Amino acid sequence: MKKVIIVLLAAVMAALCASCGEEEKPAAKDDSVVIQITSREAQGHDEINIKEETVEIKGKKSTQATEPNDPTEPTKKKKKKKKNKSLSNIPTQGDVNPNPNVQVTTAPNGSFSDADLKFVYEGAYILLNDDIEDAEAILGDDIGADELSKTKTQYDFDGVTIVTYKSGEDEKIEQITVTSDEIATKKGAKVGMYGTQLRTIYGVPNSKSETAYVYSKGDKSLTFTIQNNVVASYSYKLKH
Repeated sequence: MKKVIIVLLAAVMAALCASCGEEEKPAAKDDSVVIQITSREAQGHDEINIKEETVEIKGKKSTQATEPNDPTEPTKKKKKKKKNKSLSNIPTQGDVNPNPNVQVTTAPNGSFSDADLKFVYEGAYILLNDDIEDAEAILGDDIGADELSKTKTQYDFDGVTIVTYKSGEDEKIEQITVTSDEIATKKGAKVGMYGTQLRTIYGVPNSKSETAYVYSKGDKSLTFTIQNNVVASYSYKLKH
């Protein structure tokens, strides 16, 4: 009986040793992940059910999240195409010429007569061959006088210069020159306007150059001095 018990104990011990000697094998690698899902059922606030699901991860994809545009970030403005300059900036009649290279063409439809040889000042007329006293009665006292020769004297007024010649005891007006842009001729020609505009006022001049337009009747003339196609002054002249 004792032998039987001893044999049984030996067998039990051997079995225990055999089970202890076995090494635990490592779990095989798996591409699965156990996810615990916790949910609370509606009927019991204190009861929590835990579910486990195995999800296989086959591979990761590298994706870049697209962020929405920041409204505060400045946006680029589209460049506007430059428009071709129009011809609206080309001077028109009546303007003072800002560009001497621009010519304003006008039709020579004006006319010139003896009446255009009258110098108009504040509604009064001064004529060539009038006495200097007649001019002073209209223009006022001169601001200076110079003797140009024994027979000729120059009188200066505001914007106007008069040259006289002696005829016996009298001084007659030989030339009236206007340099002020505030004094116009009877037809409106004045200092500062285009030289080419004179054609619309007086027609084709009797003689013309780059520096002068001359309109004449007999021994009298109206001459416009031109600089860069602009009237710089005009003169009523008497030839004798």
